Formats: sequence, structure tokens, C-alpha cells
Amino acid sequence: MKKPSLHTPVHIVNVRRHPRRLTFLLLFFLAPAMLAQGQWIANTSAQITQGSYYFGQTASTFSFIPGMRYQTSTWSIDLSVPYLIQNSDLVNSTGSMFFPTGEGHHQQESNRPGGSHHGGMADAGGQSWDSGIGDMLVLFSKTLFREQDYSPSVAVTAQLKVPTAYRGLNYGTGEFDYGAGLSLSKKYGTLAAFLDLGYLIIGDPEGITYLDPVMAGAGIGKFFQHGKYSVLFYYQTYSKIIEAYEAPQQISAMLSMKFGKAQYLSINALRGLSETSPDFSVTLGLQQNL
Repeated sequence: MKKPSLHTPVHIVNVRRHPRRLTFLLLFFLAPAMLAQGQWIANTSAQITQGSYYFGQTASTFSFIPGMRYQTSTWSIDLSVPYLIQNSDLVNSTGSMFFPTGEGHHQQESNRPGGSHHGGMADAGGQSWDSGIGDMLVLFSKTLFREQDYSPSVAVTAQLKVPTAYRGLNYGTGEFDYGAGLSLSKKYGTLAAFLDLGYLIIGDPEGITYLDPVMAGAGIGKFFQHGKYSVLFYYQTYSKIIEAYEAPQQISAMLSMKFGKAQYLSINALRGLSETSPDFSVTLGLQQNL
């Protein structure tokens, strides 16, 4: 059963100014896939995220997220690059975690690589929509201890977010984000329990200072019909990211189904519990084992 993705932020640097650093980081994360035998998995998802947060207007984001995973019996690595359509620059993101910027930002350019500014195309409420490539996300997980009769599976996790998005539209912090964590899981017949801990380092854009939060998550899942269907309920909380406002908290429920020999379909619904979390988010995902 796949848990809702966890997103760990980190300190950031301009890609164009540091091509060697970017190359090194990508090779560091991707090199294991070149040296071991495992399975390639293609996945894609469509997501809508909406929230009013602590400001008056509603911010909406539509995301299309293609990705690839390489997986062995002991580790896995994921890479994805989202395409985003958004009606507000008051919301930022690291990975698929959305949170308010802490202050408003005004777009200063109407043209930029990888996106389009629809200044003359506003919705009924007068809000304009912008679209473009988001930040590349690389996730890594390594199993340290396999599950035993009376002990859980223990894995370390790492995340790298590469600032490939256009900074003017607030699709990312404009910096490299990094994070690390620990993930525990245990099965009890057709039930499964999960516990996740992590530390996130979020890069600070010009004029904004984010706090680097500690993350904790816990979930319980249930398998049906020998694993063909599964359902997962998950709670996730962070320490404060913006000093003056509440810490993010959210709950989610995910239903997944296997169809065919190697295809999986999932739907995940999320509800925010604080003023720094989205009001709701719905994600439809499709996975194909290659």
C-alpha cells in the first residue's frame, strides 16, 4: 500500500548558477538505479488543491504530475516534474505540499521559459490564471530493517526538490529544498500501520524567512481481496513554517485498486485542519509497472 507522499523541504540555490551542483545531486540520487537490478514503474496523477488559508481570496491549483520510479527489494527512487495551473501567487509549494507564502508577491514578468501568463484571461471573479512547469522532485527510500514478527520495517527517506519552476509565479521557493526522515511500517494480517518522522529545510526566497519544520505522520490501512483493494487513513502534522501563523495539519483518506496484471488506480482526498493548510485536495493517480 502506498502512503500519501511526504514532502520534505530544504535550502536552495539557483540552478543556472550552479549546474555542476545540480548534476552532482542528480547523480547522487540516480546512480543507484544504474547499478542494481529492479523494476521501473511509470506513474502519473492529476490533482486539484484549493484553500483560503488566512487571506480573503480562494487559491486554486490544478496539477498534472508525470513521474518514474525505480524500485528494488530494499530501496526505491522517484522522479517527477509537475505542470501547474494556478490563480494566485499567495500560495507556495515544496514537492506536493502547499502552504501560504507569508506575504503577497506580484508578478513582474509576463513571459518566461516553460510557462504562460494569461493576463487577459480572468475567471468570473476577476482572478487571472497562470501555468507552467513546477519544481522537479526526487524522493529516495532505503530499507534498513525488514519487518519481523514483532518488529516493524524501518526505512530512511530523503528528498531533493530542484527549482525548475519560474520563481515569479511562486510555484516554488526558487531554491533547492532538502529533507530527511524515518519511516516505520507493520502489517497485522490485512491491517497495516505507518509512522513517519522527518525534518524539512525550506529555502528562503528573497524577503521571506521560513522556519524549518519537523514533520510527523501516522496512518492505518486495510487490504481487501488479497490486496486487490486497499484503503488508508493518514494524519500529518508539522511544526510552524511561518512564525506568525498556525502549523500545518491535515488528514487524508486514500482508496487504491489493482486492475489488470500491473496497473494500479488510486484516489486520495485531503482535508486541511489549520490556516496554513489547503481546505481540500483531491488526487487521482495511475501506476503502470513496466
